[in-house]
Amino acid sequence: MIERNLTIYSYLSPTQKRQLQEHIQVFLREKQFLGCLGLKITEEMKVTIAAIACLLLLNNQGKYFSKLRSILVYPSTYVVTETAIDENRIVEQKRTARLGESWAKDQLILSWQQVQQDIRNWKDGHNVVIHEFVHQLDQEEGRVQGVPILPKNLDYTLWKQVMTEAYLSHCDDVERGVKTLIDAYGAINPAEFFAVTTETFF
Repeated sequence: MIERNLTIYSYLSPTQKRQLQEHIQVFLREKQFLGCLGLKITEEMKVTIAAIACLLLLNNQGKYFSKLRSILVYPSTYVVTETAIDENRIVEQKRTARLGESWAKDQLILSWQQVQQDIRNWKDGHNVVIHEFVHQLDQEEGRVQGVPILPKNLDYTLWKQVMTEAYLSHCDDVERGVKTLIDAYGAINPAEFFAVTTETFF
């Protein structure tokens, strides 16, 4: 299943493959998968999602997305109702189609159709599983600001310097209409920039 659904797997070293398999086993023991709108969760769905998510844990003996308890999987795009207040204090409700989202508490949501599309197109720089699980790493400390928990305090200074420079450059390119390798969605805020740059990396 991993070989079939993870093109990147064949490029990993034997040590990395073993690490990934161990991470997947722990992940599957700790997390609950729930099918939505009648979707029946299969072993292949669980292994595929776990394998992609655990790529983010390679060479890291940290926690396995410590706050996450449940992964909700919809058959395809799902719709949510959003409430927003504009500058005139008018409350507006609108329905929005989504492919995935990461909640700060304990849940993550994915569209299985999108997961399948992403595993067929590893080179397009888009991967909903990686994107949402990066948000989980970002949320581990509580604040969502595009910074995961780093090994040493000194690492935060370098992270801030490098990521801020890259983020501002990306925002400038997007604003000027320059075609970018990294998805333009990353210009929304530093958290989304962290997520889309990680998608691009993998």
